[in-house]
Amino acid sequence: MKIEIPIPKKVSTNVGIRQHWRKRKEQVDLYNNYLLPEKNKHKLKDFPVEITYIFRFKKNWLDCSNCTYMAKLIEDALIGIGLLPDDNPEYVAGQHIYSTKGDEDMVEIHIN
Repeated sequence: MKIEIPIPKKVSTNVGIRQHWRKRKEQVDLYNNYLLPEKNKHKLKDFPVEITYIFRFKKNWLDCSNCTYMAKLIEDALIGIGLLPDDNPEYVAGQHIYSTKGDEDMVEIHIN
């Protein structure tokens, strides 16, 4: 399964984890809203899955480890829209995160 969305807000792990909980909640809601159109489009039956995130940046690209906070926001949004029941190891076996240059700030999500 493949999902592509614009990156709602570029947030580095360096900043994201040190923010006040209200600011983090705003980011969680923002990512949920971007994934909401995918609700009920996809059904997963076989668990656990592996998720690959390919982050593409037009400029000022982040290194892979600094994309982990955005990957977590996306993973939580996938739970929020009902695509994943949970993000524990019973449902998500692993993640792969890539970061590269692109024509726009976007993320390609592959769930296998």
